[in-house]
Amino acid sequence: MVEQIFDFLRKNAERNKELLPKLEDFPIDEQTIKLVYGQTYTITLLGIPTSSLIMQGVLMEVFVKFLYYHNKKQDFEGKLSKLIETCYKEKLFSKDKKLNEQYYYFFDRFRKNTRNNQVHFLTQKQTKGMGIPGIKFQIPKNPDGSINGEEVLKTMKEAKEKSYEECEILSTEENPAIADFLKFMIDEEIYLKQFNELNKVILELNKENNLDYSKNEK
Repeated sequence: MVEQIFDFLRKNAERNKELLPKLEDFPIDEQTIKLVYGQTYTITLLGIPTSSLIMQGVLMEVFVKFLYYHNKKQDFEGKLSKLIETCYKEKLFSKDKKLNEQYYYFFDRFRKNTRNNQVHFLTQKQTKGMGIPGIKFQIPKNPDGSINGEEVLKTMKEAKEKSYEECEILSTEENPAIADFLKFMIDEEIYLKQFNELNKVILELNKENNLDYSKNEK
């Protein structure tokens, strides 16, 4: 079993290394950011979507805190939403009005849609309004209330033989299992793209704010 897991991770890494930036090209040498970035990169490279998105949320928060500290020379006391708003109002993202606004909306959306949803596993919120086509049926039971296995198999077989036109949308609101299923499908679809987007923004802000000062001082 362990070897199968290793083989799965190796295949993911071989595929994803062509889709991600090189780890050694990350320029910021500040210890905490470098450590969190390395962990986020590794879990993304290995192709574990939900874990990657959780770590991306952590990386985003650590980066914005460091950006504030770099400019103000003190830690920010307060919620992440307030920190992002403060960086925007004080033009810490960028002195350019348009860029500053763009970065604000990027980080605020990332906070809501990735960091909060993933860290707190808000599956229902992430999949709100979604559903999948399927067939509803009652689970057959015996007179004593126990499940009638033979009738269940018969009912499932009949459901499988029905055409697509006979299906109805099974919503995430009425079936948490569907919400979990769709959540993991969404995570699989977006984790690489979102990592690359976050990486791009971090590199842009690093260049604008000269965050790589620790290397410059060596």
